[in-house]
Amino acid sequence: MTLNDAMRLMYILMFCSVAAIPAAAQGKLPAEIAGGVTVEAAWVRPIPGDSMSEVFLVVNNKTSSVVTLTGVRRAGEEAGILVSPTGGALESIGIPIHAELYMTEGGVRVLIPNTAGAGNTAELQVDVLGGTTATFQAELLDAGAPLPDHHEYPH
Repeated sequence: MTLNDAMRLMYILMFCSVAAIPAAAQGKLPAEIAGGVTVEAAWVRPIPGDSMSEVFLVVNNKTSSVVTLTGVRRAGEEAGILVSPTGGALESIGIPIHAELYMTEGGVRVLIPNTAGAGNTAELQVDVLGGTTATFQAELLDAGAPLPDHHEYPH
């Protein structure tokens, strides 16, 4: 094998390994939902005795413009209901410049229909003004389980 052949083989192997990264990393958190906007943590928890589940996200806006979240959905389904801290439905949620939206019990959250997830995760998508984002994995919690402390995830 010549030096040129070895170099070509090395470039081919490097290209193949880089091309395989997105498929292996698909669905992992943090997940970029728009340039500079990431979902850093995601949980889905059934509401005891109800046909709905609550979705809780941590969304970080590292951009220099407001990002408008218009929906959250299980992949391939209708968007859930964005809920305000008072329990009313919201059409959208603005995430200010260089700010983080941390959805909590009794705060902003999303309601989606109960559907079975695969294993311990559910595939979710976030809708922002301008389109639907990539699919990512949310951790499924037991009904009534406390939410994890959002400080447990790395920024």
